[in-house]
Amino acid sequence: MKTVLVVDDDPLVALMMSQAFLDAGYNPLVAYDAEKALEMLRLTSQPIALMITDVRMPGSMDGLELGHLVAERYPDLAVLTMTGHALEGSREPVGTVLQKPFAIDHLLHTAKKIIESGRYWREMMKVR
Repeated sequence: MKTVLVVDDDPLVALMMSQAFLDAGYNPLVAYDAEKALEMLRLTSQPIALMITDVRMPGSMDGLELGHLVAERYPDLAVLTMTGHALEGSREPVGTVLQKPFAIDHLLHTAKKIIESGRYWREMMKVR
């Protein structure tokens, strides 16, 4: 059973996504901000195959910064970024981007493709 980390500050979105991953046979973990996500990554004993993060979150770090930091510290941990806003400026996300709103089936399909790509997750085509 692959573990995914869902990082979203909206509890309803996080719950809906974690339930969808659970129903699809994954082991979901949830963090409501970047700091908690980093703490979970540091403390968990189970390997995490994919981190899904929203771009806009409260706290000192947004999802784009979190994605870059995680990709640097945990190079085999795939990152999937989701956003309901246009990505601004020169800050590029790490890995695949899903534009909100999206269907849960599309999220699960994209996540499965990324996880199956293994250590080549960075080479996945960006999905919008």
